[in-house]
Amino acid sequence: MRTIWQLCIVALLSVTPTMLSGQQPLSRSALNGEWTGVLVLDNSQPRISLVFALTDSTFEGKVYSDATLMGPMERGSFDGNRIHFTLGRLDFTGVVDGPRMKVDLIVYNGSTRTFVLTKTP
Repeated sequence: MRTIWQLCIVALLSVTPTMLSGQQPLSRSALNGEWTGVLVLDNSQPRISLVFALTDSTFEGKVYSDATLMGPMERGSFDGNRIHFTLGRLDFTGVVDGPRMKVDLIVYNGSTRTFVLTKTP
């Protein structure tokens, strides 16, 4: 009986915070590909595309605005269903939920813009 309780305790301790929140950890291959959405700004609404190309050991990708390359993703990290990278002075943090990604973008003046991207099939 004691062994069963020990196994239950070990199982409970191994549950990650993303599992507790109902989120399954995202695999690198599931993140790879193109994610697109509209960023609403004061005077424009550019279509933003994030194109991820992660491997087991690298975090790579590119950012496009209205199909024009803005540049490569820099200092990228990936943890569970959360991604983070920079592009120059722009700071992107995304949370993936299935085929949708909610992105908080910190822009040049320090303000945050939030927008949603959808994975392109």
